[in-house]
Amino acid sequence: MNSIFNIDKLGVNAPTETENADDKEQKVCVVSVIGKSCLFNSTSKAASLNSFLNANAFKGFNDSSWIELDSTCKVEGYYDTQYGVVFLNLLSGWDTSVLSKLAKQVEENGTLDFLSVWRSTEYSHTRALLFIFSVSHIVVLAHPSTSFDISYIRLFKTLDTIRLKIQPLVTEMLKRLPISKDWVMTCRPCSPRVLFTFESPCLDLPSPDPDSPPGKAQSLKSNPIKDLQHTIEDQIYRILRKSRIITNTSNNSLFAVPQNQEFVFIHPKPSSTRDLVSIYLMKLHASCSVLPERAASRSKSYQLSRKQPRTDSSDNPERIAAAVRDTDTPGFKSSVLSSRVAADDDEFNNFLNQHINLALTKGFDDNVGRNPVQAVFELPSLSAWFTVVKKLHPVFWSDNVDGKFQAHFATMKSLLDVDIKFSEGHCKKVLPLAQAAYNEGLPPHYTLTYHTTKLQESVNLFLQHARGPACEKYIIQLKDDCTQIWQNGRQMCEEISLTGNHCVNELHRLPDMPEMESTKHLPVMLHSSHIKTKCACNCGQRLGERDDPFEHRMANYDFYQRLEQQCCGKLEHYEMTVFNPSTTEVRPAETAIHSSCAAFVKEPESPTIVRKDSSKFDLAMGMSTLSLATSLGQSDCSDLFMHNSETTASLSDDSAENEDVGLSMNNEDEDEDGVVERGGEVEALTVLRQHSTTEYLPGMLHTDSLPGLLPKFPSWSLVLLGKYSLYNPAQGVDQPGFMLPSNFLLPLDVTVRTTTGWIVGNEAAAKKSKPKKPLKDVVQVVRLYVGMEYECSRGHRFFLSSPDRIFKAPANGIFKETGHKVVNHDMPLYFPCSCRTPAQYIGQLMRIHLAIPDGDFEVKVRPKVQPGPPPCPFFFPEASDCLILRPGLWVLRLPFIYMGETGPYRMPSDHQHLAACRFLKGFLSVTEGT
Repeated sequence: MNSIFNIDKLGVNAPTETENADDKEQKVCVVSVIGKSCLFNSTSKAASLNSFLNANAFKGFNDSSWIELDSTCKVEGYYDTQYGVVFLNLLSGWDTSVLSKLAKQVEENGTLDFLSVWRSTEYSHTRALLFIFSVSHIVVLAHPSTSFDISYIRLFKTLDTIRLKIQPLVTEMLKRLPISKDWVMTCRPCSPRVLFTFESPCLDLPSPDPDSPPGKAQSLKSNPIKDLQHTIEDQIYRILRKSRIITNTSNNSLFAVPQNQEFVFIHPKPSSTRDLVSIYLMKLHASCSVLPERAASRSKSYQLSRKQPRTDSSDNPERIAAAVRDTDTPGFKSSVLSSRVAADDDEFNNFLNQHINLALTKGFDDNVGRNPVQAVFELPSLSAWFTVVKKLHPVFWSDNVDGKFQAHFATMKSLLDVDIKFSEGHCKKVLPLAQAAYNEGLPPHYTLTYHTTKLQESVNLFLQHARGPACEKYIIQLKDDCTQIWQNGRQMCEEISLTGNHCVNELHRLPDMPEMESTKHLPVMLHSSHIKTKCACNCGQRLGERDDPFEHRMANYDFYQRLEQQCCGKLEHYEMTVFNPSTTEVRPAETAIHSSCAAFVKEPESPTIVRKDSSKFDLAMGMSTLSLATSLGQSDCSDLFMHNSETTASLSDDSAENEDVGLSMNNEDEDEDGVVERGGEVEALTVLRQHSTTEYLPGMLHTDSLPGLLPKFPSWSLVLLGKYSLYNPAQGVDQPGFMLPSNFLLPLDVTVRTTTGWIVGNEAAAKKSKPKKPLKDVVQVVRLYVGMEYECSRGHRFFLSSPDRIFKAPANGIFKETGHKVVNHDMPLYFPCSCRTPAQYIGQLMRIHLAIPDGDFEVKVRPKVQPGPPPCPFFFPEASDCLILRPGLWVLRLPFIYMGETGPYRMPSDHQHLAACRFLKGFLSVTEGT
């Protein structure tokens, strides 16, 4: 009874019972098939044995469920009881189907690379080959092409080396088994004879004539296939002898080749003719083809339009189709295709059968030389052979190998990893060069970005010279070494200043930072970028050096407070509303963007003169626009108008001829207390607001800041320098840092109407005539002076006369420019300085100078700044509607840094975005006095 069995990692699946008990004691010859399969062939490399056995013993790779990343080798076995031959087929990573399945599993795994999997696969394959050469009489090495693969030489040398090392250990294991002493000492029944088969011929052979008799010879000339076989035999024999794989004494060699018999066979046609897929494809083609008798009925014009088929070739599709159709009939042997397959199989069967018959009768004696020794050869019984196989299985298949074998298998693994050794040796030479490239030109301290750049340069240099699979391992080592150099005292503080500069100190901790186990070894110091700029104080009368700020308070408050002690500390200041805590436990509010108050703080369309109107104000209507939180006494926006509705009039020019005449204002009766009578009832227009006393605003006031919160310190400053007469229009602003002649304020004439006043002519007429009665709606022209001051990092200061022009005073002292352009237009927050340096310095709007004369009117200032492109919010100094200024010379200092909830709004690096940073128009308004 023929039996099929398997040998794999799990064990030996041997047949336990046979119909005839004598089969167990039958002498058997073991034939094994190893090698590589074809790339585009789904059949097994042992498919040629199916015709030899006249059975479908080796079905290829229909079942690939056993293939796993840790199990890549398997032996298919078939026992032919009629002839007493055991056939073995080694399936491993050298088979196309196994290799493709492994590649797919590696891709799905995602954590392994194919090289590591292939190393494990090659190691398992080599151990399986040691097993094959220890239990076989004949080894058939199949190869898909007709050129001998030189890589087999290195594999054979490795197998021979390890075989000799483990031979004493295997001998100890086989001593008690029922086998001969020679088998025990040599650890194998004989020196196996290796036969080489090649699948695809490199010759274009002529097809046989189907009309000739089967037994008649085609030609008396020599067969080119035979000539090629003999040539390859001589070539393989010389290579094996030169590399000392085979010697005169076959007992001492890994294997032997016959001296007087053929050991190379080349299949005349590719194995695709035996591929079931190819056969069924040809059947499909035949079923769709038109037979000659059917085509005869077609028109002649149609036949002429078709390409005529070849009749002198046996590859004619019609002939092949007919042959394939005959596969289902008893006459299949007479078809063209069957004749080819049968002829090919007969030749292979004769080639293999002569070696099997010799092994079953006389045995192999492949020793050569003058004094040959007796060759070791034994035909074991089936039961004895399976006993030896089961005994050797743990050594060559199991993962848990005895420690005595483990050292030798480790040596085998190192011998197989030749490419790894070469790659590691080459990478070790290149690694110091890459490390030197990283160390070249390193500063004492540097940031993570600089470290990453230098590291990438060293890695690129390493990859230019390194080769092989060990590159990834040494790249990791290179990165670790370079990172260790950076962290060993060269690490720079990663803190960035509010202006975008790195702290240049080594990694440190701040004085107010609590000491922790991971940071106690760090030095204690403040952040510093070693960048200093010149800036003026709040009033602008003193210059000082400013360190690059890393904190919001240092940028907008502490620096100016330090200068105030030397300069403007005694001047009158407008007290900005700030956070007033009611307890010692205060905390910053959660940084969340809130835009509900944006409806109350809107960008005005134009600067306005605002007057009080006598129209009645509906308090209920005003309260209906407020939220529920406001009606309960909580603040819902950053400012709430406390005045009644006001009519506005533009400060823009009346005409091109008269630019300094403003619009007149109407005056109507109104209650002095700001209370409007309606239906005999008095309604208060003032809505009290409440601010939080436990939470403060971490940034600055703006349209998206949280309602009801105030900052801990003011980022703006409003200082009164003195009386209106303190400014001399002939001399300009006499302060340090101004670039001449850009130190003059611009005149701004405003026309207002007063409720009291005398209409008078010239002085002579006034002396002769009597004074007339006071009249209402007396027109009065008020002259203010305004200046938008810009300051660059070098301390240079200048005024602008328009949004795109620096003011330059004329030599004759007659000013053509007025302040209407700077009031009626959005002013840029940043403007190029006129410094004569190669680098272009940018000046920032830092101060607004305003000279207000005495008079029966009020001046209100509503500054709003948008320091970045939309959706950047608008910043303002006070939670109230406006700043009311009395007569005098005032200086409004703007913030140096605009801090929002998400961080500072720095000056854009792209100059195209500078136009979006602006100071809003309409910041100045004049109202009539009460």
